[in-house]
Amino acid sequence: MNKNEMMHAPIMPIAAKPSQYGVDPSLVKKRVAEMPGMCSLKLSELFPELPDVIYPGGPDALDNLYKVACDELRKVDMSMIKPTDSVNVLASHHGFTLLGGQPYAILLKAIRDVVHEKTGTDDIRLRAGVGMRFRETEEYIKRYELDKHYGPGKTKGVAPVDEGIPIETEVGTLYGIKAIYDADWIIHAHHTDVREVHFHRQIDKAVKPVLLTIRTWAPAPLTSPPGPSLSPNSFRASSLLALS
Repeated sequence: MNKNEMMHAPIMPIAAKPSQYGVDPSLVKKRVAEMPGMCSLKLSELFPELPDVIYPGGPDALDNLYKVACDELRKVDMSMIKPTDSVNVLASHHGFTLLGGQPYAILLKAIRDVVHEKTGTDDIRLRAGVGMRFRETEEYIKRYELDKHYGPGKTKGVAPVDEGIPIETEVGTLYGIKAIYDADWIIHAHHTDVREVHFHRQIDKAVKPVLLTIRTWAPAPLTSPPGPSLSPNSFRASSLLALS
């Protein structure tokens, strides 16, 4: 295949959405993909050894994605979760920027459905973290109707300036975001950009490069609010699984 055969018509991005963090969609007159000379390259043509993808795909691609996600989740041992336990599903706003956001939203819906199916618990919450735009994930939750899927009062966007909870560790007192760790179990809905950093207190941006490297607890800034301390032995929230 020569290079001209590999140059396809541009794949258009999703339509501009209303957001408090962007311009009104009516003001977006042209997308970069519509500019002269633009094209799209297919990874499958650049690297033929890559496996087939589920999405993008045909008209039933999203339905197939939900089915595959559920099938894989049913293989996970969730026997430690009891019908009376609470579960926080942790999402990161970067996941909603991949392939238009729908695939990640479908994964979050599949996690909720299979956890309920396998464990019987109804107390399953969604906690979606961000970095800089503190209310961004609240927009995603409504856009993809995750609030309807999880149920009233079960979804929440969290930010690095939200109330922290101190946790005593071998390296000192470190802080997580209280709303993240208020359940018996936590499930990380990872994507290709692991963002555990979004679930911890980080006021000073200087700590972010360190956190992205070690992906651990963020040191508490001096302004962190006091709160109940959790020792390693009493800290009940347990990480159940990570999804790629």
